[in-house]
Amino acid sequence: MSEPADAAHGREKPASSGRFTQITVGFLRDSGLSPGAKVVGALYASYADRDGWAFPGLATLMREAHMGRDKVKRAKKELVRAGLLELQRQQTISGQFARPRYRVSEKILVRHSTGNQYRGREATTVPKNHRMDNPAYGKPDDGF
Repeated sequence: MSEPADAAHGREKPASSGRFTQITVGFLRDSGLSPGAKVVGALYASYADRDGWAFPGLATLMREAHMGRDKVKRAKKELVRAGLLELQRQQTISGQFARPRYRVSEKILVRHSTGNQYRGREATTVPKNHRMDNPAYGKPDDGF
């Protein structure tokens, strides 16, 4: 059962409730990104709202990525430098900085417009001749 959404931050528990996230093939195959950046980017995508804004905390990313604090921070910086995460810092009325906001790029996250059309670049569909028993895709009971 998923946790209720946190109205203040738009947080919601990803995937375990049967939800899914679509990410672009180009992001997965980008040889210029570290494996850690790909995992953290996919996690941000799993928390993104319809506009791409995501608010998972550092502890959540560390737990779900099975990575330490420094590695998660490096991955976030790598994604920001690559233009795949947009960092926005807002100041409160008192002049303090509020919690940073991150927007997931369409280079990672496939966002749906109306119907079944995709706006994300390089989004692919499964070919009509795709068969689950094709050795290139593994067998359904292979655990992936």
